[in-house]
Amino acid sequence: MPRLQLPSLRIVGALAAALTVPLSTLPPAHAEIISEAELINGRTMTQPQCAAVEQAVWITAMGRHFCMRYFLSNAGGEGRRPVLFLNGDAGKVAGDFNTDIRAKYAERMSKEFKTTMIYLGRMGMDGSSGSHRDRHTLLELAATDAAIDALKKRYGFEGFHIYGHSGGAWLLGGLLGLRRDIGCAAPADGPMAVVKRNVRDQAQQLIDPSESVAFMARNTSTRIILLQDPQDHIVSIKSVLPFVEKLRKAGGKVEEFYVNSGGNDLDEHHFTTGHSQIAIRDCLQGASHEQIAVDLAEAVAKGLTKQLAAEKANAMKTSAEAKPAAAPGPTTVTTAPMAPASASVPPLPALTPRPAPMLDGINLRGADYTSFSIEATAPSLCQQACRADAKCAAWTYVQAGLQGARARCWLKNRVPPQSQSSCCISGIERSEESGAKKD
Repeated sequence: MPRLQLPSLRIVGALAAALTVPLSTLPPAHAEIISEAELINGRTMTQPQCAAVEQAVWITAMGRHFCMRYFLSNAGGEGRRPVLFLNGDAGKVAGDFNTDIRAKYAERMSKEFKTTMIYLGRMGMDGSSGSHRDRHTLLELAATDAAIDALKKRYGFEGFHIYGHSGGAWLLGGLLGLRRDIGCAAPADGPMAVVKRNVRDQAQQLIDPSESVAFMARNTSTRIILLQDPQDHIVSIKSVLPFVEKLRKAGGKVEEFYVNSGGNDLDEHHFTTGHSQIAIRDCLQGASHEQIAVDLAEAVAKGLTKQLAAEKANAMKTSAEAKPAAAPGPTTVTTAPMAPASASVPPLPALTPRPAPMLDGINLRGADYTSFSIEATAPSLCQQACRADAKCAAWTYVQAGLQGARARCWLKNRVPPQSQSSCCISGIERSEESGAKKD
């Protein structure tokens, strides 16, 4: 299928600055209070009003004008290819919103990634004008694409590394069909193949990343790392698998990681922002597919779920004054029906880790595609690494002192025969029929 043609999407209007702005002279973003009414009903801004905001760009997309708010930090270092984050959809609005939350997030992640970090406010969110009711549309894609172009021109950036969650991942999927300047891309828990809706206004058509797989396949400069919780009740894995299938059939590459984002009282399994942060960090360092799987597993074992809950609680504080928050529920995503764009979808049980017990005293010989040492006496780390890697069907944990001073984990791309041995603990996470694919 040809690349999605959006002839009017790349029109950038007057920018707040005509010349490149040195990052070293960047003023700090001042906190701004966004009223609850604006969050619910949308925000209208003029070009002079936009120019008065320190970190905002005035753009034109599909004949409409927007002021796009962003939060840029170089607290951890400066880079010509910054990391950019697209957040999920706005949840239940409960009071005014303080933009200082986003500025602090950008500062924290700049220190984590050790480079320039940008939190880009989506249309109708975080101080950007427009209505959030228009999310997931070609209009939002056009506005976001134009805002990124404006940032590139303003600061002289060479390109970007982008991660996004849920609705932000959906938006990132659309950008992957438009841009060649994205290095690392980590969409997490976002629909990547959707059914179009009948609309008169083309601007209101839904984004369908799977339409642009031919462009993505030719664009070898982007590394796509896709993360999904198979138990996600908000964005079904059925809206992700057709995209993976179509991209690979077109000759493109995509790395899949199936993670357990941790349920809450609603058990929705829909918060993978922390996992995508790990994927982007590792990608920036040139980590292998296997190393990313290991790091995801170790993070989960060390309490990533609790960390995510804390971050989610912080993100849900929409009032101007921070207040103690109870254990938060996930942001609600309101979307159009997300039926698969292709009927040939791999069976879900083959991709979903099975709740099989660990096999103590069992060695699975052969079918190894990678191994790594484990400092702790924790077979669960080996198990988590396998569950996080879509290529892994089974694993074997070898006790410390037998293959070196540390324990060792072997990941396998099929289920080999079992043999009894006191050396090992093993597990079968996916059926052999899953056909664990390699990129």
